[in-house]
Amino acid sequence: MLSDRAGMNAVWVREEGSPSGDLTPTVKVLASKLQRAQIGFTVDVSTHGVEEVANIGRAAAGHHNVEIGLATAALGRSQSSPPSLGPFLRVLLTAWQHERRPRLSVVATGSEHVAEAVRYADDVVLPVTAIPDVAVAVRQVHRACTDGGRPTASLGIALEAPVSIGRTHAEALARAENDRHFSVAAAASPVGIIGRLEDCQERVIELAHLGVTDLRCVLPDARDIHDAIAQLNAMVIGSRDLLAPGAPRSKDPDPPAGWGGPPRSA
Repeated sequence: MLSDRAGMNAVWVREEGSPSGDLTPTVKVLASKLQRAQIGFTVDVSTHGVEEVANIGRAAAGHHNVEIGLATAALGRSQSSPPSLGPFLRVLLTAWQHERRPRLSVVATGSEHVAEAVRYADDVVLPVTAIPDVAVAVRQVHRACTDGGRPTASLGIALEAPVSIGRTHAEALARAENDRHFSVAAAASPVGIIGRLEDCQERVIELAHLGVTDLRCVLPDARDIHDAIAQLNAMVIGSRDLLAPGAPRSKDPDPPAGWGGPPRSA
């Protein structure tokens, strides 16, 4: 699949809107197709019961590359008191206690979810539309780890953000604006990563130094998505040593055939 060939670490499927039905067959198919990249499923617990999610985990147990994310109906919407995931998590982990389980993440739309992720999960996901300040949110996660007696390095902190990288700033904006759903998400996000590769890489460096360990990119639906993915790969994949202040920036990938129009005659 494209994600494997591109060198991506993970591809995530997120439920939105009406229930998707039984996800178990989808998990089996996608997990078997990916040879290297991890597949992640973000499941809305308001539409899927514990036993159904447990079965998804069992279906994924034969594959090392699956993570299950748990979210509530409040996904992406800031609420003063979002529904608790604690009871669901306790029952789910009990159902898996004698089995190999997939990695588990919690989408945090409130401080209670952060505390639950510290106690039960491998990763906490910060949806950018639900947090006003990334630095503050990361500090809250670290504080919750300290309060819960958990080493901060043992809990991954994932940031879900809209990303559109172009060879020019105008190209990045055009990709973003041509996808209505993406443009709405980007407008609501305080940390949308949109622009040229070097500008976006500076932003990723900043996020890494804030304590973000995983960037979950929402990409625009563009006809030249292959080139957008190439830009994304150049920004982060295999460049951990580049994500440091003062380091030389990644080289732009070669442009796709025909980019910029036909060559001018002499």
